[in-house]
Amino acid sequence: MSRLRVPVIDRESRNYERLSSLARTLMYAPSPAEEQPEYAELQGLIANLYGFSESAFRHVLSTFPLIPDKVKSNVLFQFNNFL
Repeated sequence: MSRLRVPVIDRESRNYERLSSLARTLMYAPSPAEEQPEYAELQGLIANLYGFSESAFRHVLSTFPLIPDKVKSNVLFQFNNFL
């Protein structure tokens, strides 16, 4: 894990504030995170910050068989909103 590349985000940036807000919302959600609309936005934003292309992110999503297709579709939709 220590060798994984992590995007550096300025604490004053809009992305930092949005990530913090989404994480807090999901942390206190009454049901599983994947069922919350904020989950898709969070995943899409993070993939965008990592610099994924749509095709690469689509491939990554396809490698999670336990995540429902509807959730993956929502995540991809949110990802495309950040492009």
